[in-house]
Amino acid sequence: MSTRKFKEASKLLIDSLATFTSTEIATYEDVAQYALICGAISLDRSDLKKKLIESPEILSINSNTNELLPIFNLIKSLYFSEYNKFFPYLLETHDLILTRNKYLSPHTHYYLREMRSKAYSQLLESYKSLSLKSMADQFGISIEFLDDDFCKFIPTKKLNCVIDRVNGIVETNRPDNKNSQYHLLIKNGDALLTKLQKYGAAVKLSGAENV
Repeated sequence: MSTRKFKEASKLLIDSLATFTSTEIATYEDVAQYALICGAISLDRSDLKKKLIESPEILSINSNTNELLPIFNLIKSLYFSEYNKFFPYLLETHDLILTRNKYLSPHTHYYLREMRSKAYSQLLESYKSLSLKSMADQFGISIEFLDDDFCKFIPTKKLNCVIDRVNGIVETNRPDNKNSQYHLLIKNGDALLTKLQKYGAAVKLSGAENV
């Protein structure tokens, strides 16, 4: 977690929830909170529900304390596409959890940036094009903030889209999966053909084809 390996940390933390007893190292609530933090940034949408939102261990803690609520609500806003609640819960998570934790505080800006990118990507998956105003309204932010944020993510390929600023439109340009699968098939086929040709040549040299 302290080296930003959130995906690896998420798996270990979630797996440990059902059996964790080493409270001399950390409280059970801390481990659950870390699992939520790491899972929010690294899990896909279906796993967010299965491994976190519906986790009996997480739900049990939530019934007794509000300690997990900021990050838990953030995950729910993402899963249920309640984008108008996303930024308020993201700021709560920043203020109440990230900045107060010695392991996570050095990564607050990175975490906020990655979570914003994840939320934007999720919304854009449903559209071929979307107006900047409509998207900004859904998130409850200004068009200027959204435009500036996109300018950070598009050049680094975090978001597969382009902005038509004149018309105020975001146009998605997701990679063509069928095209990439076709090229992968051709590449693998060529590799297999080369191996078969080498095998055939080896058989001829050994004289085994006459046996």
